[in-house]
Amino acid sequence: MKIRNNINVSQKPAHYYSKKFNRFFNAFKSKSLQRPDSYLEVCGLRELEFDNSVETYKAQPKSYVYKFKGEYCRYTPDFLVKFTDGSYEFRELKVAHRFDCAKVQDRLAVLKEFFLDRYNIPLVEWRDTDFSQGSRIENLARLYRYKFFDLKCFNLNIIKTQLSAVKSLGDVYSMISTFNCTNALAPALIAQQHVTTDLSLPFSPQNFAEVK
Repeated sequence: MKIRNNINVSQKPAHYYSKKFNRFFNAFKSKSLQRPDSYLEVCGLRELEFDNSVETYKAQPKSYVYKFKGEYCRYTPDFLVKFTDGSYEFRELKVAHRFDCAKVQDRLAVLKEFFLDRYNIPLVEWRDTDFSQGSRIENLARLYRYKFFDLKCFNLNIIKTQLSAVKSLGDVYSMISTFNCTNALAPALIAQQHVTTDLSLPFSPQNFAEVK
């Protein structure tokens, strides 16, 4: 079974700070419109959507005033994340090497202390390398819209029974093609994690797949 060509992912590196990106992000988990500042933040938002430990989040949540080297400054965290266990954390997202700058670390040390002392919420350094693995960014970009695909009109128990013997993505697409339903069902099952696969690999019919 050949997976459609328009699902194949690009191997070009992401341009995280390009000015050409969608400045509005329709957040599935928070049911809100987020305003990312860069394409890197868009990638981070998609990663939060696919992280099962994250309940909800907000990009650019609020501007805070803190004191640094005797002067009052403003800082807006990139994200405020709420986890399924009820805990919170602020996140500062950067390309990994930018955290190596001594000036950045000096300021972050003050900010980390500020957020813990004032709000009892940690400020965490989030690097692009924490999620930029293989083709993961491209795959999440392809799959994210299917988070919004409504599966309620389908009997998932019957579908999963039919898919119980699949071993690869090709098997999934091949089996679903016999259901006489929309082609969007297969990527929706993957995006909503009813079917799991290694999203760091280029999308291929040979990739291992498992029904959850």
